[in-house]
Amino acid sequence: TGIVAVVVMLFVGYWLHSKSAVAKRKHFLSTLSTTSLFFVSFLTIFREGAETLLFYIGMAPAMTKTALLSGIGLAIIIIGLVSYAVIQIGVRLPIHRLFQVASWLIYLMAFKILGTSLHALQLTNVLPIHPINGLGTAGWIGFYPTLETLLPQIVLMILIALFTIWQKRRTAAIQTAA
Repeated sequence: TGIVAVVVMLFVGYWLHSKSAVAKRKHFLSTLSTTSLFFVSFLTIFREGAETLLFYIGMAPAMTKTALLSGIGLAIIIIGLVSYAVIQIGVRLPIHRLFQVASWLIYLMAFKILGTSLHALQLTNVLPIHPINGLGTAGWIGFYPTLETLLPQIVLMILIALFTIWQKRRTAAIQTAA
């Protein structure tokens, strides 16, 4: 699921990045683009929700019900406050800037999910582990110093760079034509 989410995120991130220039001029949302955004959101939330559920299943026996429920309640409050802030700030931002930021956040999430998913496959002995010495682990960003996680993440970064360069050239060509 994580690897499928990364592929979808890559395309949705590219789509958002490509629309950041177009958003200044016209209304552009189509059924396909809305469906893509829904699909990437669903996969991301489903994956994170399943991971959280697994953590809760592992932690719940060692916690009191009060601690568990208060932690869940606090998380809901924090998510609500952050969501409210994002909505308020998002209304004031130019839509093209919002799309640029959203596309880079999606790329960052894709990097993390790719690394975490591949690392999970290594921990379950589906993929081999070939460590790279001298590099530290940064699990919060999905960076694990193995060939099996690092090489796909490098390919992902190259694809993102190519998409960005191609989009900048395309935007420049559109602006000179207009």
